[in-house]
Amino acid sequence: AAGAEACVEVVPATIVYLLTLSVSEHGKVGDMKRVAAMKKALLLIEIGGEEFGSFQDAILRAATHPNYILHKEGQSFLSFTLTLKPSLTKLLHRTIKSQLPRMRSSMVSQYGEIYCAAWKMATGPSLLCI
Repeated sequence: AAGAEACVEVVPATIVYLLTLSVSEHGKVGDMKRVAAMKKALLLIEIGGEEFGSFQDAILRAATHPNYILHKEGQSFLSFTLTLKPSLTKLLHRTIKSQLPRMRSSMVSQYGEIYCAAWKMATGPSLLCI
């Protein structure tokens, strides 16, 4: 039981750290792949909880970061995040939409793939937001 409690505390902190690292000035594709491999850990982060502030900043940066948009693992990660909670879906959509006019056409077309994958896996309220 103590191990499970520690996991619930350590895993969200780890993914927030890796996510922040992956979108930093020195972030590499390998950092993004580590985050993408842990995407299910996002289910442990309480949307609106105390870790959410730092998570929100990093996830919004990831939504427009080339390492996430142009690589399959990053696209899968972004698709998954679009299905987590309607409030997060709306934040991500607003961020993505504001960046579209400044993006290369190759990146814009990748968003179509990301949204299509999210739409296919979403259910309930998240599906309505996509």
